[in-house]
Amino acid sequence: MAAESGTSEEDDEGDDRVICGSPLEWKQRVTMHGCQIHDDPAECEPPLQGAHVLPQQALKRRGLHAHLWDTRNGVGSCYRAHRRSDGALERFPREKIPPQADEFAQEHGLGWMLDNLYPRKAEQAFRDTETNGCCKDTRSGDTENPGSEADSGDITAEGMGERG
Repeated sequence: MAAESGTSEEDDEGDDRVICGSPLEWKQRVTMHGCQIHDDPAECEPPLQGAHVLPQQALKRRGLHAHLWDTRNGVGSCYRAHRRSDGALERFPREKIPPQADEFAQEHGLGWMLDNLYPRKAEQAFRDTETNGCCKDTRSGDTENPGSEADSGDITAEGMGERG
């Protein structure tokens, strides 16, 4: 059930689905509650921005041009949080992603992307555990791996992958 440009519809739960007619209208609607990422306004760095939860580029690549300005795929963010998230330095915490973004992602078959970009705490803990220690620097004479190829500078199977 898609809304026409600049209009809204209500679904059975009463949630507004708005596809804005312009980027400015989208930003105004998405940022009306301020920065939704930081609990403490002192952590925010102006200006306030509208951030796409799922990247515009990803939507374009999948032919979802008509949904670029769907407010369900937006979150109010300060400049610092937006830049850090877009640069993959520090993604928005999953609990700060609006539930409407999850609805938007599922509706367009992009739930997997939302989960990859913004893992839930349990998923993130697993990823951290999975990667800790798996890529050891064998050039430093790692004592946990006796007989490693540390002296030759080769990348081992335990490190980044085997060389053929």
